[in-house]
Amino acid sequence: MTGVRERRPDQKVIVASRRARVTLRGKTVTVSVTVYLPHFVRRSEWVCAYRIAGLAPRAIRDVVTGDDGIQALMLAHEAVRIELEKVRRGLAWEAGFWRYNPELYGLRFSARLNRIIDRELRRYGRSPEIRSAKARYRRQMVRRAKGRKK
Repeated sequence: MTGVRERRPDQKVIVASRRARVTLRGKTVTVSVTVYLPHFVRRSEWVCAYRIAGLAPRAIRDVVTGDDGIQALMLAHEAVRIELEKVRRGLAWEAGFWRYNPELYGLRFSARLNRIIDRELRRYGRSPEIRSAKARYRRQMVRRAKGRKK
């Protein structure tokens, strides 16, 4: 396969990581998520490892497989989201891991789901609490920008 750099699976290169402060069982903890560079195993099989620390005494380490490197990365993101949701409903969203919309049931179904999500986002975006949150965020950004100009 051209363009695929052969690498041993134990050579882990970090592609992305995120740390989030979250409240679990009344205590604020730092959850750390690391996703490693997918590597080619054999034709149509790529493996992507991930690690989640801070949820339990021992870090969660696992791998997912995909048909190519991009799918393996996307599935690793989804696996992290699922692991966070197991610990506490809403934790994945709080930590910034959103649901993956698979095309498992075909493109028409996926397009329909996307239209529903887009409609709900537009509806929610017009709600009073979101408008006030957007205004607060804009004010914060203006203050930060003014602080950097000095």
